[in-house]
Amino acid sequence: MKKRRHRSFGFYNIKGLLVFLVVFGHLLEPQTGGVVSFLYLVIYSFHMPAFIFLSGWFSRTSTIPRSVTGVLLPYLLFQLVYLLYTGQPIQFLSPYWILWYLMALFLWRLLVPLLRKSEKVTWALFPVAVAASLLCGYAPWIGYDLALSRVLVFLPYFLMGFAMTRRREQVLPVLKTRLSRYLSLAAVLCTAVYLWRVRLTFQRPWTFGASCYEHSGATPAIRLLLLFIALLWIWFLLAWMTERKVRGLTVLGRNTLFVYLLHGFVKLRVDAHAEALYHFGTFGNILLAFLLAGGLCILFGNRWLAGCWRWLMEAWRYFLREIKRR
Repeated sequence: MKKRRHRSFGFYNIKGLLVFLVVFGHLLEPQTGGVVSFLYLVIYSFHMPAFIFLSGWFSRTSTIPRSVTGVLLPYLLFQLVYLLYTGQPIQFLSPYWILWYLMALFLWRLLVPLLRKSEKVTWALFPVAVAASLLCGYAPWIGYDLALSRVLVFLPYFLMGFAMTRRREQVLPVLKTRLSRYLSLAAVLCTAVYLWRVRLTFQRPWTFGASCYEHSGATPAIRLLLLFIALLWIWFLLAWMTERKVRGLTVLGRNTLFVYLLHGFVKLRVDAHAEALYHFGTFGNILLAFLLAGGLCILFGNRWLAGCWRWLMEAWRYFLREIKRR
């Protein structure tokens, strides 16, 4: 009798949590106040770095053709749709708002054939990537075009995720130990206390990594601090997230792309009617944003929508293969 293989859902659970925080964070943007600023800073200090870390983790088996159909094609499609929806000129060089992630992911995955050759190459590139992340802020021409600023700022997380997937059998058990868990909890509590203290002076654009220091007002020290904080949160998430299937969260983690791409249309409508919508006081508005985020995740993160999208992607790949054969 074959031994049943235990399946780990931990990474999908983390992805589900992170995409919820993406939506929740966006819905918090129109709101102001000390508590909102604190929540916003906590979310933005780690949610995209952690997402990019997992992107590196899951990119080990990616290929350039699959990156073209699975990442670049959705970017081109939704770039066109978002620009038409907002009435802006059609262009594909500078990603619209949330679409920077798809452009950056495609460019990061171009490195995978090189990274796959040797683990030493990945770790050798890591300090280079950290240096590039800090130094690119001095170049005003590195900005929104091709999401180049974010490509460089967030590259260390992608490399770390890619490198750690090779050592997952050794690293994950160590991260799950009681000592690791309580140390990571203490670390993120310290970061939360720090962010609470600076909530009114710490500028939101500093967490974006979207432009140079001159435009954002950030400094290399701030960018390095954010790198350190994000790594602490990644440690915490890996240490504490359950490996069991969690109803709703695991399914959401498998279908993050659709939530990420589609919630933006609702977010734009919310921004247009923010004054009428958010009139329940600080905590009432936060609760409303929380419930809206949950509803959007349920609406766009279901397996049926994901199934339709995967069918379209497979049909597209089949179409391209047939053209190539002829």
